[in-house]
Amino acid sequence: MLLEFVSKVLQQPTHCSALLVQVAGVKRIIEMTQGQSVYPANNQLLIYQGKILKDDTTLESNKVAENSFLVIMLSKVLDAMVCCS
Repeated sequence: MLLEFVSKVLQQPTHCSALLVQVAGVKRIIEMTQGQSVYPANNQLLIYQGKILKDDTTLESNKVAENSFLVIMLSKVLDAMVCCS
């Protein structure tokens, strides 16, 4: 099943749509449209109905419905100096 994905960011509303199924693909689209420095795909956590979606799953397997929304959270990247000291 293919779903339409629309990205709406509160700080800077932009819309893009693409037919995709993989969670990792959704993250790449968000990264491309919003900028790698702002929303790097590797740091994104996509949440649907309180559940963190895994990259290797599909939107369909997570039962993501059309006209619903995903929450995007960014995981923090620890500074190398903080990590190693």
